[in-house]
Amino acid sequence: MAAQPNIQGGARFFIGVLGLGLTAWAVYGMENGILQKVVAVLGGYFLIEGLIGFSVLVRVFGGNSKT
Repeated sequence: MAAQPNIQGGARFFIGVLGLGLTAWAVYGMENGILQKVVAVLGGYFLIEGLIGFSVLVRVFGGNSKT
């Protein structure tokens, strides 16, 4: 069964831009260390979430941003 998108419109765009920003900050603007790796993983998660429009957190906690 394919995942149905549960994030729409502006929220999806914002999450994608947030992921892109976090990933760029981790790659170009941080010192090496564990925080850099954590921020890079979170940025990648948000970037993919914004691209595909499906949020596991929204599914788990029962919220829905579909309008």
